[in-house]
Amino acid sequence: LGGFDTHASNYRNHALCQQDMFDLLAVLLRKLDATPHPHRASAKLSEHTHILLVSDFCRTPQINIGGGRESNCSMTEAIEMCEAITGQPMDYSYQEDNRVGDHIWYVSDLAKFKAHYPEWRVTYDVPRILKEMYDHNQERWVVA
Repeated sequence: LGGFDTHASNYRNHALCQQDMFDLLAVLLRKLDATPHPHRASAKLSEHTHILLVSDFCRTPQINIGGGRESNCSMTEAIEMCEAITGQPMDYSYQEDNRVGDHIWYVSDLAKFKAHYPEWRVTYDVPRILKEMYDHNQERWVVA
C-alpha cells in the first residue's frame, strides 16, 4: 500500500491500511507481553507501556486539523519549555540549515474545523503536554 498515509486515496485504501496497522499492533502487543520489564521484577513491559493509536478515517480532505495557534511551538521553544519543566539544561545541537522538505514554521488554520464543531476547544497546549510527559516518565529519565 506504500505506507499508512492515505491522503491521496483515503476512501479506497484506508480500510486496508487499518487492517495492516492492527495486525502490526497485535504483533507489538504480543512482543511487549512476552518481554520482561527491564527494571521491575515480575512485571511485563506491556504493563508499563502506553500506546496511542489515532486514525482520521473518512475525514474529509477539507478538514486537516493541526495544532493551530493555541497548541504549537518551534523546536527551540520546546527545548526551552523542557528545560523549564525539568530544571535541567537539555543536551542538544542545533543546525541553522533546514533539511529538504522541512517546514520552517507551520500553524494550522482551525477556522473551518471550528465552523463545523463550534463547541470544540483546544484543551491541551504544548506546555501541558510536555509537563504531563515529564511527570509520567520522570523516574525513567533519571540521569545516572
